[in-house]
Amino acid sequence: MRNLLGITSFFNDSIRTQPWFERLEYAVFHGSFRMATFFKIPVRIHWSFSLLIFFVIYVGKTRDATWLNIGFFGLFVLALFFCVLLHEFGHALSAQFFGVSTRDITLLPIGGMARLDKLPENPIHEFVVAIAGPAVNLAIYILLSVVLYFGYQLSFDANDLLHFETNRIILDPTAGFLASLLHANLILAVFNMIPAFPLDGGRVFRALLSIPFGRAKATAWAVFLGQTVAIAFFIYAFLPLGAHLLPENSEWRAVINWHFQPVLMFISFFVIYTARHEYSQVLLEQAMLEQTVGNIMGTVFTRFQANDFMHTALEKRSKTSIQDFLVFDNDQILRGVLQENDMDDAQKNQHFDALVSTYTTTAFQTTTPCESIKSVYDRMLHVEQSLFPVLNTEGSVAGIVDFEMIENFMKKENA
Repeated sequence: MRNLLGITSFFNDSIRTQPWFERLEYAVFHGSFRMATFFKIPVRIHWSFSLLIFFVIYVGKTRDATWLNIGFFGLFVLALFFCVLLHEFGHALSAQFFGVSTRDITLLPIGGMARLDKLPENPIHEFVVAIAGPAVNLAIYILLSVVLYFGYQLSFDANDLLHFETNRIILDPTAGFLASLLHANLILAVFNMIPAFPLDGGRVFRALLSIPFGRAKATAWAVFLGQTVAIAFFIYAFLPLGAHLLPENSEWRAVINWHFQPVLMFISFFVIYTARHEYSQVLLEQAMLEQTVGNIMGTVFTRFQANDFMHTALEKRSKTSIQDFLVFDNDQILRGVLQENDMDDAQKNQHFDALVSTYTTTAFQTTTPCESIKSVYDRMLHVEQSLFPVLNTEGSVAGIVDFEMIENFMKKENA
């Protein structure tokens, strides 16, 4: 989740290898539809966003508000989510400035989520991207402050939108609306900057620590601080329930006089759980940077000649788990890669007598034994090629590395 009642966090491709995230991603994105596209970034809305209608009516009726005031409150909620959307675009556009693209932005009833392709590797870039979201809310706050100061010279509270006791709201509902939106944006900006990783404030803290200490150590400190704050949130939210266990004459009952806050407890679990998993991913990325292709590449591979027939390649594939193959010419010079989707296309069209060269990908990428696993993995994610030939210093084929080999390495590191 990207902006969970003010909480923001990034998910990158390495996190997507975790089953828990795949289930979360499926639940979110298979239940949403595209609303619009701005700055080449699709904006999606989850079906559960419609539940906000019932939330607005429930809150209004529990406060004996009129339908007119409930309508005002509903407009306020929509305006607030528009500010959340602007918050997400703050992250997305700043990331875009540094060459990191955003797949989409999705709005849910608990907030919004922007899916970045990856995290900026430069700590300064990460700092800018992390702080850009709260900066947008702060800019909205300043703009509304100027409008209210020069236009109304009044101040309101969001509760005024639901009650008629405040005559100022009856006389000028627009001012109350804007003032409530002003307060909400200030809360979003401040709450997001709490240094509890993976909130934006925690990411800012991590980015600053990364400059002298590196990302792995900085993440460890940011996670420790974030989980400490999350535990404090949990205790604060849970204390009112524990107060009922105290004797009626206990002085602590008078001190603990706020209500139980389940949302704050949920936020605590979210911060603790997400921070732990992201820290494990940082350690994984560190290992992928330190280990080279030569440590995981396969030296035994299947090769085809360019003038072989496709029925030979398809028959060979049916007898092995390998799905991608190297193609050589008669002089044993590498000419390309025969990939799974191309072989499926040949089988579907029954082009069994076609030459292998017909379906060979000749514009292919290669690697070397000295390249880091992380570098090759990033390239695989952005090109339609799941097998890279590994070339030695003389330019001849020393082996292969494919997506499955890298995934096996990642699973071993995560074990």
